[in-house]
Amino acid sequence: MHLLMVLAAILGGFVFRCCYDRTERPGYRERWYAALTQLVFPSVLLVTTTLAVVCMGNQGQMVWPDVIWTFGDRSVETLSYGISSIFLAMAAVRLAARSFGVWRSVRSIRRYPQHQILSHSCRVFDHDVPFSAVVGFWTPELTIGRGLLETLNEDQLNAVLAHERGHLHYRDTFWFFWLGWLKRLTPWLPKTEAIWQELLLLREIRADRWAAQQVDELLLAESLLKVASAPSVRHFNRSFEAADDFQAALSCDAPRSRLEERIDALLDETPPIPTWQLCLCKWLAVALVPLSIVPFHY
Repeated sequence: MHLLMVLAAILGGFVFRCCYDRTERPGYRERWYAALTQLVFPSVLLVTTTLAVVCMGNQGQMVWPDVIWTFGDRSVETLSYGISSIFLAMAAVRLAARSFGVWRSVRSIRRYPQHQILSHSCRVFDHDVPFSAVVGFWTPELTIGRGLLETLNEDQLNAVLAHERGHLHYRDTFWFFWLGWLKRLTPWLPKTEAIWQELLLLREIRADRWAAQQVDELLLAESLLKVASAPSVRHFNRSFEAADDFQAALSCDAPRSRLEERIDALLDETPPIPTWQLCLCKWLAVALVPLSIVPFHY
């Protein structure tokens, strides 16, 4: 039965992911919730299922009122226990690696001097690239390149900082650290990379919309175009010592179509995308069901 639980979680994840189609969602809110649920639910379900199998061990029985469910051949249960243990060990290793990556990135940016830019504390590094990002975990630091100060005027710079404050408001680096971890646990599931790229795009749109409440939308769109069109930004984004899991950058190295979509979202004046919705919590509750059977095992 343990092996059936693991196989059911994997099959359920495949079916759930295959049902994803971003074109069926007309609005940014709907797309955000759909992509978030599609990324989180299959991975969390697999984690909770394998954790339940490991907690129950490779032997024992399930007891329900007036019914005893035996767990079949011992070798099958040992196999499922081994598979679950290996998966959880790999998950722990990946989590440790991502944590080390955060620590290394934060240590790296703290080498740069701290300055007050338009009343905001920023780490400024001496590079001609017009780059800005928040890097870190729960309390990330705003990091900008000297080229940003030279490329933008004061109003445009204020718009860029407003965008970065949007990432701080939603604590994007914290949440995307965990989302990135879940993504790396199940890269073999269908549409994983497409869903991840969709979330990165919608994360930037959400920060754009939050910033548009503080500054003029046209000014923000102009600043976005100016920063993203800089010739050195694309190369620098790939060389900067931080991953998308714990870095949220204004230019968000992406195809031109993604940039156009962000600008269209700004001009459409769509409302900000909230963080959570009840439907996501419901799916998370379903993903926790495997853990609920552990107390009934002996």
